[in-house]
Amino acid sequence: MARRAPGIFVAMLLRFLVLMFAIVVLMKMYVGVEGPAASSPSAPETADQQVPTHRISFPSAFRVGGLALPAGEYSVRHLEEADRHLMTFTAIPDAAVYHVPCRLEMLTETARLTQQQYRLDASGQKRLAALIFEGERVRHVF
Repeated sequence: MARRAPGIFVAMLLRFLVLMFAIVVLMKMYVGVEGPAASSPSAPETADQQVPTHRISFPSAFRVGGLALPAGEYSVRHLEEADRHLMTFTAIPDAAVYHVPCRLEMLTETARLTQQQYRLDASGQKRLAALIFEGERVRHVF
């Protein structure tokens, strides 16, 4: 029985690893699995990857849920995680991400425009109470 040279073993191992890497990449593309950043404990997962994203400008600092967010432009989207509803506020351009629980209230008709609804809390601070997005039939209440 002839002995194989160590170079052949290394070449076969390298081919195997390249093949496994290609399979993993293809599976991620097919299944829609995101990278490590999305699997962090703070990033909610959703089965529906086609969630609409809304771009909203907040002219002044505000509070939402238990968070204080600075004024600026945000990319906002609604996510469902099991039986919980979350709104994700992503600051533009620094990409800071804030997750805020919300509940949904059905509207009697489709919203004609995007609305930000505020209230003043006991300390007089501006608090985001709800968001309504143009073209939707739901009110996101915080």
